[in-house]
Amino acid sequence: MDVYKEVWQRAAAYDDGREEPITWLVMMARRRAVVRLRAEGENRGRPASHLKIARGGLATTPETAGNTSEQQRIVRSAFSALPPAEQQMIELAYFSGLRRDEIAARVGLSVQSVRAGIRAGMKGLRDAFEFSLSPR
Repeated sequence: MDVYKEVWQRAAAYDDGREEPITWLVMMARRRAVVRLRAEGENRGRPASHLKIARGGLATTPETAGNTSEQQRIVRSAFSALPPAEQQMIELAYFSGLRRDEIAARVGLSVQSVRAGIRAGMKGLRDAFEFSLSPR
């Protein structure tokens, strides 16, 4: 609920030239979740493999089950195609909620290298998704 309130309060600051509305909304929700986890001390310093993801968290119907499993296959395939260093940086940033400076300290790289690695990894994922979704 807090995210929707924030969206309402910050709607004038939204720039449709920078990002899609759903991206803006998801990033706000992610930021709030990370802040909450840090405040509670959850997942601090734990590897991403310790995250618990609820089984059946998304409601699926027989009609959408095939689509969902295909999307999961695409995501897993795209992620596994990334270099291991980029995979690690993305996991630490998005699943463990670490900041770039914390990732840099953990993996022994500069903050600029971490920033470049995450950017390259995200570009690789985006390219893989665009390719998998393009008509053949």
